[in-house]
Amino acid sequence: MGADAYAWTLAAIAALGAMLWRYLRRRVIGDVEMLLGGFVVYIAGPYIVYAAKGFLEMPGIEVWRELYQAAAAYSVPMLVFTAVLALAYTAGRTLCRSRVGAALDRPIPRRTLFVLSLGVWAFWLWLVASKPSLFFAGYSVDYDVELLGQLGTINLMVVIFLLNCRQFGRKGLLYRLLALLFVANSVALLSLGGRMYVLTAVLALLLQALARRPSLDFRLKTIAGMAVLLAALVAVGVWRIGAEQEASFFAYIAAAEGVFTSMSLGSFLGYNGMPAVAFPYNFLGSVVNFVPSLLLGDKTKIVPSIVDGGFYFEAPLGATHLYVALLGNFGWVLAPLFAVALGWLMAAVRRVRRGGWWLYFYLCALLPFMFFRDGFSIFNKAAVFNGVIVVAVVFFLDRLGWGRFRIRPRRPLRQAGA
Repeated sequence: MGADAYAWTLAAIAALGAMLWRYLRRRVIGDVEMLLGGFVVYIAGPYIVYAAKGFLEMPGIEVWRELYQAAAAYSVPMLVFTAVLALAYTAGRTLCRSRVGAALDRPIPRRTLFVLSLGVWAFWLWLVASKPSLFFAGYSVDYDVELLGQLGTINLMVVIFLLNCRQFGRKGLLYRLLALLFVANSVALLSLGGRMYVLTAVLALLLQALARRPSLDFRLKTIAGMAVLLAALVAVGVWRIGAEQEASFFAYIAAAEGVFTSMSLGSFLGYNGMPAVAFPYNFLGSVVNFVPSLLLGDKTKIVPSIVDGGFYFEAPLGATHLYVALLGNFGWVLAPLFAVALGWLMAAVRRVRRGGWWLYFYLCALLPFMFFRDGFSIFNKAAVFNGVIVVAVVFFLDRLGWGRFRIRPRRPLRQAGA
């Protein structure tokens, strides 16, 4: 391996070490740790696998290496680009002195939450009943992007409600109904191949739990549980494609997500190089994706893509690498400004009182997967539509009178002998 490959390896080790140190030191796990995790999986990981010539005999690797060789040729510029983005994001977090979302430090009124929950339950039942043949059909049916997107939106919306309930200790009947919907919808998503929507939602709940229970014992148990879950997911992946369960193949399945997502980066750099400046057609046009599919139909034909902006690339598996989204929308000159803005925003949301952190945990959960692999059309919808518009509508309904009644605190327990 060359010096650049060793640099990527050291950067990945440093990122993992920083995450583990903060985790064991019982710090709040938030946006920085999530970005470090995404960096290891989607950016440093593929460079390391390519330089080490890993998994050469595994399915799809030969095709991946052909597409990724352009990214390997840009290894040093990508190192510099990554360092600049990290500094820009840090600058945005450091310079932030504002608070965004001060009104989040309160529970969603029960009446408002009840009405919304009934609506979401009814919509989910209609979706499932309208296309029952698509669930649990494996690869024997076509991939329904519209249905997957609708169920994914439901999952992210419901987890926002659950985060709010858990933040304020509300575990009554309404919470259990929302939890049941979350589990049922997650199973439906997994049957359609929408594991990222499920993983993102579970991660948001986990981040909140770690903040509420920072004890070292709980964190060690969480690590053990996550290791078992990861091993189970990898084993399922091996079983589905009927491969022999060799250690190298388990490692291949674990690395496949980041490796094959990077195909789009290699293709983009091979065709376009590193554009200095670009107009954000795709970033701005992602607003169209906020409109519900019931009103607009197939939105993928309307939302302008990076290709529409003049940058051709191939994404054989559908995932759009983060650097493709940044270079195709802003170029390497303006991308650091986006990083500054994102760092400022995440810091501003975190600076509210801890009672309002339920939305912060949701936004953090979008960073390690959706932000690095889904492009701005999907990430912006999840962050802005679900995280801003839906929450704003909920509290607006409250101001109109849906939930104008006092939420009585629980009476404190009387001490013995009082």
